[in-house]
Amino acid sequence: MGETMNKMLAKPEKYDRNVVDSKAREEAGRVPLRMNDRFSTLFSRDADSMPRVWIRKEDLKN
Repeated sequence: MGETMNKMLAKPEKYDRNVVDSKAREEAGRVPLRMNDRFSTLFSRDADSMPRVWIRKEDLKN
């Protein structure tokens, strides 16, 4: 068996924790991109999903 397999069998809790931790860190790196996409989706399109053009005189509602 390989070294990785031996580690998995020796301490499965530690291996599992490391896998979950690495996946969480990987996804956390994508958060800013997803936030930017969501912001663009909400503010760049109107209710009918048509591109929106903001003008200076337009009042934003809360």
